[in-house]
Amino acid sequence: MRGKIQLSCNKNTSVRVANYRFKAVYCSVNVRQFSITPYWQVVAVYVLPVNLPAPMNTKPVIFLAFANDPSNYLEALKQERIIIPQMLQPAIDERLCEVLVEPDATTDDIFRIFNQYKDRIAVFHYAGHSGAEGLQLETDGIVSQLANAGGLAQLFGLQQNLNLVFLNGCSNNQQVNLLQQQGIPNIIATNNFIKDQAAVNFAKAFYQTLGAKNSLNNAYTTAEAYVKTISGQGEHRALFWKNKDTATADFPWEKYFNQPDWSLISGATIYGDKPQIPVFIANHPADEPCLTELKKQLALLKRGGMISIFDSSQIPPGNEKEKELKRQLLNARIILLVISPDFIYADETAEIEAIATQRHKAGTAIVIPILYKEVADLRGENITIPDYYPEFARLRGLPDEHKKWFIGQWPDKDAAYAYIAKRIRERIEQLRNS
Repeated sequence: MRGKIQLSCNKNTSVRVANYRFKAVYCSVNVRQFSITPYWQVVAVYVLPVNLPAPMNTKPVIFLAFANDPSNYLEALKQERIIIPQMLQPAIDERLCEVLVEPDATTDDIFRIFNQYKDRIAVFHYAGHSGAEGLQLETDGIVSQLANAGGLAQLFGLQQNLNLVFLNGCSNNQQVNLLQQQGIPNIIATNNFIKDQAAVNFAKAFYQTLGAKNSLNNAYTTAEAYVKTISGQGEHRALFWKNKDTATADFPWEKYFNQPDWSLISGATIYGDKPQIPVFIANHPADEPCLTELKKQLALLKRGGMISIFDSSQIPPGNEKEKELKRQLLNARIILLVISPDFIYADETAEIEAIATQRHKAGTAIVIPILYKEVADLRGENITIPDYYPEFARLRGLPDEHKKWFIGQWPDKDAAYAYIAKRIRERIEQLRNS
């Protein structure tokens, strides 16, 4: 077999290899292949590596929006916002997706998130009251707001990679046509009333299957079988109640899939980037010195891009403090609770403790008590923690080392904070390398 291949590159010709572009000043390559013996000639090759920008993070974002109504409260929404990230945790650990939780979603929140994560949101999940006209979202006041279905569909249509809109509320299948007109390829909607707990069960089974790298169609079929096996209780997720008695025993969810084989595998491009770990620090205002020292010790991790840090002092004036705290708490991977008598005593920390405990049990966050000031019967030799103490009191805290359980028991406070930072860094590295 005979042949001849010639490759020549003139000055300023660029060739991309991996994540670098090599600029050839001059090169000439001749390859002659005879029956057996090849002959290579390379003349004057000189290349200059040119750095290219790192590839963008294209991991799909699963956006979970929850909205409740004080006058028609859905108790199971709290459970749903914890359990969906728990079901998706295996996919998160494999860096196939990111999950973003908006616990008290308003119309402004929806638009803000879609603008901030433009073309990265692959799944939009809504849970709350709904109907043919739209989705019920929260407002800054007491009364909830109906978000018009047509306007939302137009927003969704602007997103290039939005593969699924999942409307987990009552009787919203009349919105499907609007979504399809905007090019949304896959939709899950309902043709009737749904029970609050049944909605949680369906979402749980659906995202557990999707998080295990199965297709949309497989996830839907599995969730259908699960809900038919387990009956749900609770209030209906309906906007209007006058037709409540018309609910039937038929399966209320419907799928409208044009791409039934889509999965998180097909939606992700993995570059091997290590994720930045969101760290949430909860403290009582009286314990500000501890917060300051923790942030100093963790500053290098933050500067190196390994973590982001959030605490209540970062909430701008005029923003809703409780809502922002809840949002950050539900999206953090590591939660640090600065424990002191003031923290235990304050009523405003009770919800933080509850959400942190729920996420710890679900395996979606690591909760670490930072033992700042001594609390009676919390740590010490021959101490049994009372049953009525909160759940977090039984978690391994820091510094908690060599019988120096609380920071105040260390003769050298700087050494205590350095030890705490070292142990936190170990957990962060475990998360980034998992």
